[in-house]
Amino acid sequence: MLFPVNAALRELNLKTGTPATPGLDAPESDGRNEANLGDYGGVLRWRAQTQPDRVAYIALSNGEEETAAYNYAQFDQRVRRVAAVLQAAGATGERVLLVLPSDLDFTVAFWSSLYAGATAVTTIVPSTRGQLSRLHDVALDAEARFVVSTVAIRERIADGLQLPEGTTWICLDDLPEGEAADWEAPKISWDDLALLQYTSGSTSRPRGVMVTHRNLLRLGHYQEKIFRLTPSDRVVTWLPQSHDFGLMYGVLQPCFSGFAAVVMSPMAFLKRPMRWLRASQQYGGTIMLAPNFAFELCAEAYRETGGESLDLSRVSLLVNGAEPIRRATYERFVETFEPCGFRARALTSAYGLAETTLGVSGTPRNEMYRWLRVDRSAFAEGRFQLAETDLGAQEVMSCGCFGSELDIRIVNPATRQPLQPFQVGEIWIQGPIVARGYWRNEEATAELFGARLADGTGPFLRTGDLGFLCDRNELFITGRCKDVIIVNGKNHAPQDIELTLELSDPSIRPHHGVAFSVDRDGREVLVVAVELKREFQATADLESLGRTLVRRVALEHQIPVAEVVFLERGGCPKTTSGKVQRQRARSLYLEGQLEVFGRYVNPVFSGTSAI
Repeated sequence: MLFPVNAALRELNLKTGTPATPGLDAPESDGRNEANLGDYGGVLRWRAQTQPDRVAYIALSNGEEETAAYNYAQFDQRVRRVAAVLQAAGATGERVLLVLPSDLDFTVAFWSSLYAGATAVTTIVPSTRGQLSRLHDVALDAEARFVVSTVAIRERIADGLQLPEGTTWICLDDLPEGEAADWEAPKISWDDLALLQYTSGSTSRPRGVMVTHRNLLRLGHYQEKIFRLTPSDRVVTWLPQSHDFGLMYGVLQPCFSGFAAVVMSPMAFLKRPMRWLRASQQYGGTIMLAPNFAFELCAEAYRETGGESLDLSRVSLLVNGAEPIRRATYERFVETFEPCGFRARALTSAYGLAETTLGVSGTPRNEMYRWLRVDRSAFAEGRFQLAETDLGAQEVMSCGCFGSELDIRIVNPATRQPLQPFQVGEIWIQGPIVARGYWRNEEATAELFGARLADGTGPFLRTGDLGFLCDRNELFITGRCKDVIIVNGKNHAPQDIELTLELSDPSIRPHHGVAFSVDRDGREVLVVAVELKREFQATADLESLGRTLVRRVALEHQIPVAEVVFLERGGCPKTTSGKVQRQRARSLYLEGQLEVFGRYVNPVFSGTSAI
């Protein structure tokens, strides 16, 4: 999907002001460099030596009650003991599977794997058959000979995993005898693997991204400079530590930048979103991070309380990432929490992916989030221009700036020619935070990490994401290459259609709709699948609701819906980070494997079902 440059764009200001590209070339300071640290585990050891009494991590077991707190010296000692056990078991140089809840046990296990000279393989604790199957596949692919877990988790899942004979389980609540003094500094280099971060599989089977110690160090400096992080900050987070977003900001970045992390479980937040906000007030949180849906949950939960007393005036960085960002969500959040002292300038949009260790771009701290309003019809026809009126307008959110450490190109994927500002193409990235490649998958590594422009410049990482650049190092994301829906020769972004579905009727469950195209009689047609809110599922008139959804999509997007599929609760395929899996939804639909409790077939398309 490529668009010519509209010269008028250069003469028009983007909404909400002019950002400055953050100063990302500031020299490294205070000893956090390759020579002084030895490996990334040296970051924690350096903190323990230079700031032993500084608070490192605080755990809230249910999102409210403090159950543990460590300064750097205490935490370093606990990590050394677990690392000594790993070393004694022979884990140095091996992959170590971490199967632990998102709490301080996970934090200890991750740092311990670094201290032991092992490679951490981050996973979730499975609660469904599908999750157990995925964990089994990850364990076998990574060839993990060691599993760090707890006794209860081992007893519940060990038989189902069917790991190779000789796999060693190390349970944190049943450690063999050993002392921190038994630990020995590993002989590893900055190019050794620190982490296998398995992709969440939004478009394909999960693959292990090889992240080195140097990648983690470079990312620490890069994130610090993009978001202007300081030791006086304090992050309050519920993000899953097994996912790159939660791992970097719940485990690694706090230690790297010297600020404390207050950690609660994802389930504690999902059950009562207000716990996150109250904890931020209680602990003086300045940094908070979440996907877009969490902002909606917080605003809704606060209104349900009737507007309790809450002080969010210290929050100066609230990062929105990991899924499509919506301006309407920002406006509802600001409207809801401005009376609590929250400032709109704290809202920050970000873009990143596992293949770049985490972050690529972000709105600099204290600078307003920004967006463009483009003409939807022109966009679908391959022309890019600003919308003159609200009618038929589509908003595209900025994902912030990137620094000079990265070389980001927008590329025509067919010709491999670089494009100009305000032209949409595939995002290609080169720089020190780009990971080494995919674990034991040379073909995919060569294809995606070894891309070169038509003139041979490279190698670049092909992200598979579509976007465009403003002419001041600012990045806008418009979708994924494989997700673009082409009907009657026009391009349509599925996330825009999904938003229309969500807003069409109060019975639609937010963030649980998916749009994709399928082949019907030799032409592409649109299919949408939605979940309903729990209170509407038993009583909804599906035929009437189906007609409503078809009508709204036709009105907003000028595209006919062939079929509306009503999904069972939890039936919308998602990644572990909450992203809708459109390609998986399409495959399950074609295979007749979606969890469905009803359908509405547009009469225009009746008799042409694909399944």
